[in-house]
Order: sequence, then structure tokens, then C-alpha cells
Amino acid sequence: ILTGKLTKRTVDIRSLKYGDIEKVSGNKVKQAITVRTGVEQELSKKIVRTIDTGARQAVVSPAGNLVATAASEHRAILGGRVDIWAMGTGRHIAALPGTSGTLALTFNADGSRLATGDHDGTVRIWDPSSGEQLAVLRGHHAAVSSVDFSPDGTRLASAGAEGVVRV
Repeated sequence: ILTGKLTKRTVDIRSLKYGDIEKVSGNKVKQAITVRTGVEQELSKKIVRTIDTGARQAVVSPAGNLVATAASEHRAILGGRVDIWAMGTGRHIAALPGTSGTLALTFNADGSRLATGDHDGTVRIWDPSSGEQLAVLRGHHAAVSSVDFSPDGTRLASAGAEGVVRV
């Protein structure tokens, strides 16, 4: 009998370790099998970082080198900011000025642009490496709750709390 939830996926198996067979009760026995996959544990300790930001939302760039964070919901309504961090070191790269409480954020496919959707109904496009604001898009009459670039990066869709999607 196999207990636990199984997820269908493909992974590289590094090794299997069979534990001792133990009697549980009556005629039942159990054996633990440890499956090692993916990144070695010692290497994964070097990869995993904790960046304590107090943020309520975070999005990682496609290359995995940057993370953008949005302030907590309370701070967002009061004009919280978006911060850009280096994923490998946890170093703060930029604080994006002029946001009015960011509720949504996304990177484009190559990570060269970051879009934010704000409480005031604006969508802003940024250069995440420098923190430079490249464009401000207006048109929503309520807070922008979702933003996403098209796969080729030529379009940006935004959804507002008023029920309108703009492309």
C-alpha cells in the first residue's frame, strides 16, 4: 500500500535508498524508500535565499536572477512601493518610485521589463535592472488587479477591478 499524494511528473532520479522493513501491526509491514532527485542538498543550500521584505507579493524574473516584491496590502493602499532584489545575493537593487500601491506585477519573457498594476488604475512599465520608469499607461477607472505580457513581449494585458481588460 502506498500512502501519500502522487503527482505525475518527470524528474531525474539520482539515487534510491531502501530503509529497513519494519513490522507495523498484525501481518502489515512498512519500508521507507528515499528517492533523491534534482539538485544535491549541499548545492541547494547555496541556491536558496531568504529576502525579508515584508512584501505580500513576489515575482521572480524568467532568468531567476531578480525578484520583484510589492508591499503588504495595507502598505500598498497607503502608497507602498515595489522593490527589485538580486536573487543570488539578496542585495537590494532598486526601489521603484511613483507607484500608488502596487497590486500586480509581472516580468516579460526575457526579464528586461517589469509591469506593475497600481491601486490608482495605472499600469507602469519599468527597466528592472536600473529601476527606470519607461511608461505609464492610463485607462482603468479602478485598481489594476492583474498584468501579464504576451509570450513574445509585444503586448501587455491588464485587468481592472471595474471588470475591464485592456491590451
